[in-house]
Amino acid sequence: MERKVFNRHYKEIILPHAKRIAQAYNSRGVALRTVGREDLFEGTIFEEYLIQRTKLRLFYGEDADARLDNHKVCACLTIALINARLLTQSIDDDRPRDKMDLRMFERANEHLALFSAISVLFSYDCKRAQLDKDNRLLEIFSATDPSFPGNSRPDAIDVVSEIVKALYYARVDDTLSLPLLTVMYFYIETYHERTYKPVSAEAVAE
Repeated sequence: MERKVFNRHYKEIILPHAKRIAQAYNSRGVALRTVGREDLFEGTIFEEYLIQRTKLRLFYGEDADARLDNHKVCACLTIALINARLLTQSIDDDRPRDKMDLRMFERANEHLALFSAISVLFSYDCKRAQLDKDNRLLEIFSATDPSFPGNSRPDAIDVVSEIVKALYYARVDDTLSLPLLTVMYFYIETYHERTYKPVSAEAVAE
């Protein structure tokens, strides 16, 4: 992913996701905001992406000018966003915090990284579908919400929360894995494609 493409993703995908996530966390009592000078932070994230891209190429023994597949791009973007910490606590928010509030705040950037990367991945799938004139795939990957497997335990936390939590602890333990994330995005993409159910015209009318 070159800088021009990254700039577009940053403005059209990453920043909107950051603002939506901050709003969602704010509604649950944790005041978040994006860091100041978002235009400068864009370069910080891209530089971190380049570092992760170099690591991944070295791991797979690929040439420096080799084009990464989409899942690898998203793996690099995920770690770049997690390390950059685009979301931060509002400086004027002095409300008392309990442990649950703090955990919610600390994992916000992992939440952002996961959904930004999935959106970027799906945007590539939409582009491929347009080139192939595949309307079925275009509808599948134009979906706003990705499909995730359900959990058989009714008292368990949902899959998204588990992934976000795993990303958070992997960052804390310095064990974030580019190859593992690459495989994860492949399976997220595959699961969504196989299980997506289009909304019927009747349902929309209701």
